[in-house]
Amino acid sequence: MVMSSFCLVNLQDENRILWSKRKLTYEDFTGMRPVGTSDIVGAEIKGSIEIVDVPVENMIPKPIVHCYFVKNESWIRIDSKNEKTLAHEQLHFDIYEVYARKIRKAFAGMNSRKISDFNEYQKVYSQLVKECIAYNTLYDNQVYFNDVRQNNWIKKIAAELEKLKLYDTSQ
Repeated sequence: MVMSSFCLVNLQDENRILWSKRKLTYEDFTGMRPVGTSDIVGAEIKGSIEIVDVPVENMIPKPIVHCYFVKNESWIRIDSKNEKTLAHEQLHFDIYEVYARKIRKAFAGMNSRKISDFNEYQKVYSQLVKECIAYNTLYDNQVYFNDVRQNNWIKKIAAELEKLKLYDTSQ
């Protein structure tokens, strides 16, 4: 399960993990399960794709995009602490990173075309954020309680990350 947050500020704190090849652990989920959450939901991540800075070079904005896992808003039930649940939630985080890379790629293309209006960057960002939310929902809908589909999605997202490796800022 996934919750989404996308903003234009950089709020550095110990409750956030910048995406990297490091895998999530149970200890990273420090939030409390919201009241009224369905009993079928064993965990939920809060991801965030953010424009953290916008340096300008020759009148062209060069937005810097980061992908975060928000620890204190992500939770996992004690009875759901297993490798399948952790792998499922990790893939949500990886999907956020796929979309962060898509945004970086789009911004690089806009930079090469010398687009100077930041509103145009914002439109692309907003559209890709919407796509990210929809993709995370599609992932949940397709894989719940289906190990074969989960494994297919793991391969699919690994391939997408590889395809967009030029836009990986974690290296």
